[in-house]
Amino acid sequence: MMTNLVSAGFLLLALVLQSAGIASLPDPWRLFPLVFVLGVIVLHERSLLLGASWIALAGIILELRGLGDGLAFAAIVAAATAVGLSLSVFAKRSFWALLGIGTGSVFSYVIARFVWLGSFALLTGSDLHLQAEMHEATATIFLAVLGLTFFGAYVRRFLRWSRDKFVSKGQLYDISFPQ
Repeated sequence: MMTNLVSAGFLLLALVLQSAGIASLPDPWRLFPLVFVLGVIVLHERSLLLGASWIALAGIILELRGLGDGLAFAAIVAAATAVGLSLSVFAKRSFWALLGIGTGSVFSYVIARFVWLGSFALLTGSDLHLQAEMHEATATIFLAVLGLTFFGAYVRRFLRWSRDKFVSKGQLYDISFPQ
């Protein structure tokens, strides 16, 4: 129960930082998907279900906040892709697996968003500004991989440090809270 409350609090804090702080930055930096990056790190390091729910809920909430069209659909597709990649292709818990899961998920996120925007443009007859969308997609992919590299390295270093300090030799490494 306490773990769920703590993770919900961290998700809300990350969403506030995403929608209030990062969304107000200049053009390329406002596209940094902070909650997506943190969700992939949680999915890889802590729990598949918790990380996938972070990614999916972040997309739904950010679309409800008005930060983009098709974010909910793209986030659900990206969460499913991240779970699929972590179960089948990148089953080991390494830094390269984290980058592989994150890169594959952000590509599926961008493709799903293009599918959503293209379907919306076809059904409503509105214009699709493909050049601007490609610029945003490229910046999102680059910033997500950059964020995974930066934050992932520090999270893994912290987990290795905490394992060395708080777990005696021969014990299993488990940082979960007692039930």
